[in-house]
Amino acid sequence: MINAPQASEFSEKIYHTFVQLGFKENIAKALSEVMVPTKIDGATVFLKCTNTIYQLFTVEKHKEILAVVKSVWGPEFNFSFSEEVESYSKNIQKHQKPSNPPAQNTIFDFDTPPSAAKPQPQSVSLFGTHKVDSSTAALEFGLNPDFTFSSFIRGPSNSIAFSACESVSLQPGRLNNPVFIYGGSGLGKTHLLHAVGNEILNRHPNWKVLYIQSSDFVTDFIQAIRHGHGNIFRNRFSECDLLLVDDVQFLENKEQTQHEFFHIFNLLCQKRKQVVLTSDKYPKDIPTLEERLRSRFLQGLLADIEPPSFEERLAIIESTAEKISLRLTPDVASLVATNVKTNIRELKGTLNNLLLRQTVSSASPTVQDVESVLRSIVKVQRQTLDICTIQKVVASFYDIKLNDLTSSSKAQKLVFPRHVAMYLAREMINANLVEIATAFSRKDHTTVINACDNVRKKIDTDASTRSSVSEIRRRLEHMS
Repeated sequence: MINAPQASEFSEKIYHTFVQLGFKENIAKALSEVMVPTKIDGATVFLKCTNTIYQLFTVEKHKEILAVVKSVWGPEFNFSFSEEVESYSKNIQKHQKPSNPPAQNTIFDFDTPPSAAKPQPQSVSLFGTHKVDSSTAALEFGLNPDFTFSSFIRGPSNSIAFSACESVSLQPGRLNNPVFIYGGSGLGKTHLLHAVGNEILNRHPNWKVLYIQSSDFVTDFIQAIRHGHGNIFRNRFSECDLLLVDDVQFLENKEQTQHEFFHIFNLLCQKRKQVVLTSDKYPKDIPTLEERLRSRFLQGLLADIEPPSFEERLAIIESTAEKISLRLTPDVASLVATNVKTNIRELKGTLNNLLLRQTVSSASPTVQDVESVLRSIVKVQRQTLDICTIQKVVASFYDIKLNDLTSSSKAQKLVFPRHVAMYLAREMINANLVEIATAFSRKDHTTVINACDNVRKKIDTDASTRSSVSEIRRRLEHMS
């Protein structure tokens, strides 16, 4: 029998264990909540994970979980997962494959599939029997064959999104529908979308897969209506086994297109066909999105991607440099990782430029080369971040007046943006409490403490807040 104090202690220790392993606090908290001790049989504690996606974490951390079990119930105890988790673990191991060999070294091939690969609007069907072993076959589906799970650098900032995509590629249509990946531009959402398509084509070569950007969906729909090909357009999507839609936020302000998309989406979900979507915004933050679409998106699995940490950026730099034979010293790699903070695409663009210099000069890039590239690409000499700049960016994001942040108004639509600005001033530039209080026309610095605590709690518990604060932080980091 599991008593409440033991269950509570187990949950707390699991949380701290995953934090110590390097997971973000909100992810560690979620793991501690979904991993539940259900019963004790002899000296075995049985655990159940109530969320399928998080099972990927639980089956990989046996040693750490065992240590927590022993600390709660005693050194003689072991643990076992419930049958569903054990089955899921075996399924993952069964399908596990060795990493793909490195792709052929090329210059300027990091992100976007060739334009020739784009699905043509006039095609009645984009489908056929293909295997993704060949680059040409993958490109016929609009997929970049280089974007696979094995070529994706996984870290705490993208662990949930990676695991979600990996899970649906193993059991498409059975777990969560849709999978909605959101985060800032250039953080790897498109890479994961292509990875799902490539992996499913490898496992199910006869499946009908469609990757499309939402802007192309809009264009194709307009052309179909114009030429009276509405049924052809609709059938093109309703026949697919896997639908991958990139940058779904571009459906905003397009009522008729949203109406069509809703019916296609509903039909696929009813047929248990997998849908994976990406967006740079949380569903609630996409303006003019139909409420029924927003509701459907929120019912699926939502996973955010945050800007990578310094360690993750360094890992991406080293991995990419090795792939393209770019010779980087530790000092040079560290300089790039320090200055390119928020956008992986920008990071790889910097490496592309360094590779070009290396090719021309036959010499390894120097610190001076990096500084020159950074000035042209990421504008390393940017304005110094201060409280005033933070206030301007926050006011712009929430569409309020700048003086609303320093006013005495207690309207909720003003109070929370004010708290966010205080929180970011504390977190990003380490401004002292008195300085922040003065900048916001507050007499007592305890107001700042309460504001920061309020925002932290919201970030931990509310995905929309987490997405908004992350986007404001990205904008500010791009300026600093």
